[in-house]
Amino acid sequence: MEKGTNLVEAGTATRHLVIVAVKTPDQLSLQRKITKFKSELLEEEALKETFSAAYALDAFHAHND
Repeated sequence: MEKGTNLVEAGTATRHLVIVAVKTPDQLSLQRKITKFKSELLEEEALKETFSAAYALDAFHAHND
């Protein structure tokens, strides 16, 4: 049975897995700051040459639970 492409071997994914937990009394404020930061990152010319916006948005995410 064939499985999907190994993205690390193909050179299209990082070898690192990062797991972070943040506890905050004001989740909405933190979410706004992260959204602003993500938007600023996507405007950096050096990053535009390396990553597509679609990939960056997919890879840079969080959940509120």
